[in-house]
Amino acid sequence: YLWEEWDFFKNFDGKVTHVFNGIDCSFWNEELLENADLPRSERRRAILRRFGLEDGKTSMFIGRFDKAQKGVDTLLRAIEILSSDPAFWEMRFLIIGKGDPELEAWTRAVRERFPRNVKVVNEVLPREVVRELYGSVDF
Repeated sequence: YLWEEWDFFKNFDGKVTHVFNGIDCSFWNEELLENADLPRSERRRAILRRFGLEDGKTSMFIGRFDKAQKGVDTLLRAIEILSSDPAFWEMRFLIIGKGDPELEAWTRAVRERFPRNVKVVNEVLPREVVRELYGSVDF
């Protein structure tokens, strides 16, 4: 997209920085994690303890709750479907974000229905915490 609009963006030369693929590798670097020396499974256990959950394979959604984009509604439906499988009780879901009030309410309802499996945080977390999360969860 940047190359298609280069004539427009070059007007901002020196004022903006383009981060290729949207990832700043100097920050989003696993070596910068608090417990970088530990295996991911141990980092995951520590993160889950911090959020009040027991260990288990962990999927995370982090982003804006938006009905037209992002897919948090799809994740919530998937959790409800997965709950009928015995393996569900070994799964953990961290759902972090805010936005559409109906989606926020739905995330809280799913958390209340599955407190052993789902943790919801309806706030924006500091980048350093988000980096720890990405470096600790399974999916």
